[in-house]
Amino acid sequence: MKDNAIEDKTVIRLCHTATGQVLVETGDEDRFLMTVEAAAHACKVYGKIAEVGKQLRKLLVKLQDWLKDKGDVREAYLTPRDSGMLFLIVRKTKKFDAAFEDALSDLDLDVANDEAFDLIRLSVLALPATSEDSVKSFLPAAHFEAPDAK
Repeated sequence: MKDNAIEDKTVIRLCHTATGQVLVETGDEDRFLMTVEAAAHACKVYGKIAEVGKQLRKLLVKLQDWLKDKGDVREAYLTPRDSGMLFLIVRKTKKFDAAFEDALSDLDLDVANDEAFDLIRLSVLALPATSEDSVKSFLPAAHFEAPDAK
């Protein structure tokens, strides 16, 4: 019994074990020549990128919900790092708050153990009230650059 989708003339099958080249032509007349294996790998990566986007949107909701009852938060950032994402919190006060730190640790563990975020590596960090320059040292420079006026 044959797969009906494969019999359909609109389906192009890429098998990672096949040899040869694939020419991809886009609607804006770009052309890409690559091996069948590379094309199959690119499709797999594209699927992962889409899934990471979904997971990031879910993570933003989770972090926003977590922040709702945290009155001691002055600022919060979600920013890329070399090996994942950083959730950086700047508190309003300098005094150590064990309950706040415990809640942040619980959040960190919840995200790390939740299969809904299996493609995201999240680190969490809380800073006591501090200067903007100190906060900048934890964030990419692009975060503080003014957008181009157009």
